[in-house]
Amino acid sequence: MVDGGSEADRQRQVGRHRLTIEPPDLIYLHIDGDVDLEHIKAFVAAIRELPSSTKVYVLRDARKSGLITLRAREYVLKHVESGRVGAFISFGAPFHVRTMITMIAKAVRLLRDGSLVVGFTDTEAEARAWIDRVRAGERT
Repeated sequence: MVDGGSEADRQRQVGRHRLTIEPPDLIYLHIDGDVDLEHIKAFVAAIRELPSSTKVYVLRDARKSGLITLRAREYVLKHVESGRVGAFISFGAPFHVRTMITMIAKAVRLLRDGSLVVGFTDTEAEARAWIDRVRAGERT
C-alpha cells in the first residue's frame, strides 16, 4: 500500500503511459497513445493500492490520448469497485476521447456507480481545481 513512500513507489511506467500516485487520494495518469487491457489492469491495481476507505480521484492528462480498447472498457466496468472513484477528470482531451470517456462513465453510472463524477478541462491547473471542488462537496 502506498503511504507517501518513495518517488519510485509512487511513479511507474505502464507501457508508454506514466502513472503517479499522489497520496492521499490522487492517481495521475499521463496517457500516451492507446489504452489496452494490460494498461487498465495496472491502473485499477494502483487504485487498489490506496486504503480501501479512501475515495480515489483520477486526474488524466489526455493530450496524447488514443483509443481505449473494448477489453479495457469492459475490465473497468467489471473491476472498479462501486463508489471507489470519487471523480475522474481529463484535461486536454480531444473530442473523440471526450466522447469515449463520457460513454464509459454513463455505463459505469448505469451499471455500477450512480455517483461517479466525470469532467473535462483544458489545463492541468483547471483539472486540479475541479478535483478540489469535488472533494469539498461541490457537484460540477
